[in-house]
Amino acid sequence: MERPLRTDLLPIEAGTYCLWLTLTHPLSLRVGRLGERTVPPGLYAYTGSARGSGGLRARVGRHLRTGKPLRWHIDYLTARVWPCAVWYRTGADRLECAWSAALRSIPGAQVLLPGFGSSDCACPAHLIAVPRQALGHAWHALDPESALGALETGR
Repeated sequence: MERPLRTDLLPIEAGTYCLWLTLTHPLSLRVGRLGERTVPPGLYAYTGSARGSGGLRARVGRHLRTGKPLRWHIDYLTARVWPCAVWYRTGADRLECAWSAALRSIPGAQVLLPGFGSSDCACPAHLIAVPRQALGHAWHALDPESALGALETGR
């Protein structure tokens, strides 16, 4: 599994983040109470908030650690697929639901795993399949402060 992201470069402030993952083939996995799921190939964005001690660095760093206990839905996916990028914004505002809604509004974006990452809110999901050609639109819609890693448009 490739590990290109250095979480020590992330801020220790609270904030909102979007993990980007690319699946090159279908992936079957058991996701907590959601049960056995198959995730089709594609580009996926997962939105979350980092409010605790250590802020974005600690929360995203936890998601990227190997051998971690599988606590959140995203842990089941990141245990098998390494994120290629993270977009983020520091601040006290909890934007994960707004970011998820913005991603869902992109033409061609889809919720393929209902309930994934949204067990504590009313969102349909926080894992969104996003067409690669819509990355510019996604950046504009989320208006992140900064990013780590790289995403190719792959038209």
